[in-house]
Amino acid sequence: MQGLSSIDRVWIAVFGIWLVLLSGILNRWTSSPGMLQWWSISRLASARHETVAQIETRIMELSSEQTRLEKSPVAQRREIRRVLGYLASDEILFDFSADLIQPQFARRN
Repeated sequence: MQGLSSIDRVWIAVFGIWLVLLSGILNRWTSSPGMLQWWSISRLASARHETVAQIETRIMELSSEQTRLEKSPVAQRREIRRVLGYLASDEILFDFSADLIQPQFARRN
């Protein structure tokens, strides 16, 4: 720095202060958001975009199911039977729930 003029030193100091403020290191004291906050917000925005994409996919699935239920009488009957727990005359129900399983071997005294 011995070969630099005073104006060069001032510009280097201004540039250094600007870099420190831009980095966001002094965010606690200067309330300057800086690059750290930008990076954090950028990650948050990308996570939100992924969530929006997942929700849009789910909306498309539900819309197609809605259309199917509105247009198809077979799908309507099947959904009504599923919700109410009924079976059609040509349907077979296999229930493998754990609370219905009975032990096959009972002790006899």
